[in-house]
Amino acid sequence: MAGDRSHTEVVNGVKITFSPKYEKEQESFHLHGVLTKDQTEILKPALPAIAEYLSFLRHSNGYNPALALNKPRTPREFISEKVLTFAANHTHSWHITEDTIRFVTDYNILYGTFEQNKFDDRQFRDAYIFKKINGQWVFYDNFGDKPYGFLKCKHADKSCKLDPPLW
Repeated sequence: MAGDRSHTEVVNGVKITFSPKYEKEQESFHLHGVLTKDQTEILKPALPAIAEYLSFLRHSNGYNPALALNKPRTPREFISEKVLTFAANHTHSWHITEDTIRFVTDYNILYGTFEQNKFDDRQFRDAYIFKKINGQWVFYDNFGDKPYGFLKCKHADKSCKLDPPLW
């Protein structure tokens, strides 16, 4: 297709095609070398739903029942400063079974207005659970009663390791 900017990568021995529609979210996925081939095969059909969900969180304050069984919490609910936007920076700590995927997302946060904005050196972390229901991967719930919250990160350490791990 002319103008199709999708690209295919081999990830842990599995061919995955990424679409440009959710490029920012897909760039946050850290998959290489952290999953087995079998886990990657399970995750592959869920990746578009996960990318769409993370994009929805970034662009909306609302709830879209087509993307989720339960009302998700969003980072905006926990940030008191005037937030211009936030974006998934690092999606990691995948825990994958045949019908459940749990993962953690760290968000970069942009404060202020378009004219006077700044990135903070803090990131915001939350965890999500997706379930396979009737053959479709959908957001099922947030992991835990509340998000992990803000992380103080060094620019050289983009992963901001969680101690203790969620799972």
